Amino acid sequence: MSAIDPSQKQAARREAEAQSTPLMRLDQWMHEHPWHPRVLPFVVWVAMLYLIIPARAMHPLTYPILVAAQMAMVSWMLWRYRGLMPEINWRFHWSAIVGGVGGVAAWVALGQGMIALFPGWFDDPGTDVYREMGPALGAVSLSMHLAAMAIVVPMFEEVFIRSALMRSMVNWRPTLASAIDLLHDLPIIGPMISESSMVHWAEQYPRPMRREFEAHHVGELSVFNVLFVGLLWCVVSHARRDWPGTIACAVMWAWVLWLTNRKGRRYGLGPAIWSHAITNALLWAYAILWGQWQFL
Repeated sequence: MSAIDPSQKQAARREAEAQSTPLMRLDQWMHEHPWHPRVLPFVVWVAMLYLIIPARAMHPLTYPILVAAQMAMVSWMLWRYRGLMPEINWRFHWSAIVGGVGGVAAWVALGQGMIALFPGWFDDPGTDVYREMGPALGAVSLSMHLAAMAIVVPMFEEVFIRSALMRSMVNWRPTLASAIDLLHDLPIIGPMISESSMVHWAEQYPRPMRREFEAHHVGELSVFNVLFVGLLWCVVSHARRDWPGTIACAVMWAWVLWLTNRKGRRYGLGPAIWSHAITNALLWAYAILWGQWQFL
């Protein structure tokens, strides 16, 4: 049998790529790395926020429309690629109530503590932007905000934080090696450190994040991944007033995750999602009833 000409292989590959649709290319990309389906919904959600907030300031009617689009896009991704993320589910466990109620209590108490400790920094109660929209539009927008906080956000945040990040950062050495690899790939810093001892040290951990992710199951915890991921989440996603509450919730929901995935139990992310949802729903109610809009 004669060998196939390499140029024919390249031509066939180019033809296949030309015939593929954007959705087919997205499907392929999602299958290439376990982080892709777990990270992209978070990225899309955050990117949409940068459109929703200024659009709401220009015209309030854009808010429910864009939030509906935001929830639909992220929910569609979670549903389409659910086979790549078997840990996503809504299985309930009693610890979710403890974690959910404890989470909102810690969030509010520590947030109010930050307001008291740093007067003038965090004591702005915020603005009831929903009332300014008018009764009908405000009620619809507020309801959609609750749906986002209590349904969609817990799913994509838990699969990103408690699965992708925490499973990839169980041990500090591979995590540090991954950070060094990232620096090494940067255009200016990379050449400066290419011959350094830390780069040579990091070479003993090939593909560290992926290897760590694949080596650990959901709920496999260490002091490092609980605290480091909690601190990372503070910087990435929350105002400084909420940092203590973020750490408290990270510890509490990690406990829920550990309790429901140890000794042969495999609840997956379900109880943590429930716990996150309960905290967010109660926080939504607290912000409205007490007029503390900065917590919403």
